[in-house]
Amino acid sequence: MNHGGNSTMRHCSMKMTFNTDYDNLCIVFKSWHIGNLSQFLLSLLAIAILGYLFERLRSFTSLKETEFQRGYAGQQSEGLLTHHSKSLKSGRPFRLCALYAVQLVFSYFLMLVAMTYNAYVILAIAIGAAFGYRRSHCDTVQTVGLCH
Repeated sequence: MNHGGNSTMRHCSMKMTFNTDYDNLCIVFKSWHIGNLSQFLLSLLAIAILGYLFERLRSFTSLKETEFQRGYAGQQSEGLLTHHSKSLKSGRPFRLCALYAVQLVFSYFLMLVAMTYNAYVILAIAIGAAFGYRRSHCDTVQTVGLCH
């Protein structure tokens, strides 16, 4: 039944089973509508980059938490927790909470992307995250042979 709209307009295809289809695939938003192979490949690249960035953010957040805990423990063991040092550190927990919130929103977004149940999309997330993980650990761990 035509309701006065364009009958050639394509709609999002949502499959609730594991699939490899890309025609009419919508990822998270209706505006992220994939209609051909080149759009699909560009979307996979963008998704892999998102996976990479998520893993880098996760690693950065973990590093900042560790730095904060070490600094706090060091001052506490040396008896240096003065009113001045406590006030200097008071903004750091808020920044850590903000980083955690960004990480949480990012992870939920990637979960929604994965809920397309498209094997290639899920693989793109995993590949991006794997490269991000490797890059993050090569930045922090200087083990000969691991990162070269």
